[in-house]
Amino acid sequence: MGSVQRMATVVIVGLVALSTVLFLYLGDEQNRIDSEAAEQQEVAIERGMETYLSNCLQCHGPAGEGFMEPGAAGTGRVGAPLGGINTSLNQEGINAAGTPVAGGLEGRADHIHDTIYNGLINPDGTVRMPAFSDTLGGPLNDEQINELILFIQHADWNEVYNEAVHQAGGFPTPPPAAETEEEEESGGSTGATGGESGGASADAVTVSMHDMYFDPSELTIAADTPTTFHFVNDGAAAHDFTIDALDIHVSLNPGESADIEINAPAGEYEYYCSVPGHKDAGMVGTLTASTDVQPAESSGGEPAADSGEADAGAEGGEASASAAASVEVSMHDMYFDPTDLTIGADTPTTFHFVNDGAAVHDFTIDALDIHVSVNPGESAEIEVNAPEGTYEFYCSVPGHKDAGMVGTLTVSTDAAAAAPAAAEETDSGEADSADAESADDSGAAASADAVEVSMHDMYFDPTDLAIGADTPTTFHFVNEGAAVHDFTIDDLDIHVTVNPGESAEIEVNAPAGTYEFYCSVPGHKDAGMVGTLTVG
Repeated sequence: MGSVQRMATVVIVGLVALSTVLFLYLGDEQNRIDSEAAEQQEVAIERGMETYLSNCLQCHGPAGEGFMEPGAAGTGRVGAPLGGINTSLNQEGINAAGTPVAGGLEGRADHIHDTIYNGLINPDGTVRMPAFSDTLGGPLNDEQINELILFIQHADWNEVYNEAVHQAGGFPTPPPAAETEEEEESGGSTGATGGESGGASADAVTVSMHDMYFDPSELTIAADTPTTFHFVNDGAAAHDFTIDALDIHVSLNPGESADIEINAPAGEYEYYCSVPGHKDAGMVGTLTASTDVQPAESSGGEPAADSGEADAGAEGGEASASAAASVEVSMHDMYFDPTDLTIGADTPTTFHFVNDGAAVHDFTIDALDIHVSVNPGESAEIEVNAPEGTYEFYCSVPGHKDAGMVGTLTVSTDAAAAAPAAAEETDSGEADSADAESADDSGAAASADAVEVSMHDMYFDPTDLAIGADTPTTFHFVNEGAAVHDFTIDDLDIHVTVNPGESAEIEVNAPAGTYEFYCSVPGHKDAGMVGTLTVG
């Protein structure tokens, strides 16, 4: 073989080898493209999660559970459900309520985009959700909105929940402080009002921050007079109290409190929360400094009376407890308190409604042609005179009935004397609390001598238990949180798992000693779900 032939052979072999490599490379190109796209999507989802935790968690919850979460009473969340710990249908174009969305995954993405970009307005014109697009004054640009949509559609909500708990150092809704025996007898509670400042002074004006409103939303103080303001953040998000004209800005994390002194000249001042989106969502109010108000009149929380109906409702509550025909109904997000009412048949009965929630609610009874709409922080009264029977009442705002805002009104000829007692018991919160804690999955009540343990996110109530040694004792557990929890005592080989909204009972017979109980779900013990059982 000549040199020319050898060279040609080498060239041909080289070309074949190069072609083979190129063929294999191009054949795997789609896999590389798919892999790179998956990596980019994963990074976008991570950024979307950070955006969600910073801007959306306070209304939609750490797992996207929104107002439909089990045990939603008291969370202060008003956002629609987006995901949820037990939801795995987002990637199939099915929303968190289990309803298919027109257009599937793309249709749901378009709906989410429009909602985030433009916000939502209630039928009465109030803002349910502010616009988050920076072109409309919100905090998010187009890229952040697109990442947030990708996150909502494809996130692992268990991972989101764990990250929210990790960042907050516990469940991102502050648990209430335990009441002392003296406070329980007097009906008081330290709650969050003690805060960092150790509680409000006797003549302080108290302002509560909620998600997303102030209570009260109208204040009046004496002009040119030093007045102490006591602020408590009862919400699940950071809030502030800002008055630009007076150069006042008080920022509080959830569960914290603070005191400041305000000395303002006569005039009317707007106060609001400057956290992006909060003012648009309703966190705004008016402070009036008047020369016609004496300093004493601003003490003891009197300015709350300027909101008119709200304070009148509180005073009316005491009167109604002794009145023969008056009923108190509180509206929350998303439940009524109480959910069972009883009044006398064919007897004029005054119903006093107070909206303690962050959204507009109403009280509707179709069979009696009753429909009472109440804005957040406001109150209303009507007179009901109904024939004997059982009636369903509910909130007719779209989605609220399905979320749990429903109850039963019983009108009975035997209820004339019983109704006031029932109303008084409900006003104290004891009746509903007992019902919530004692009902198990079948609706049966816990035994009278059972030890009651409530599971919350992320704490037990109570955290200290005591029982007799070598004595069979029934423990009744109720999970009032939004996550699965358990009650574990390693030394006694006890492990009871309870799903959200459910309950369980076990019998414990233990020798004398001190035992640690905790929730064994990863991260929950470190977040504060731990307590002590003393057997002696």
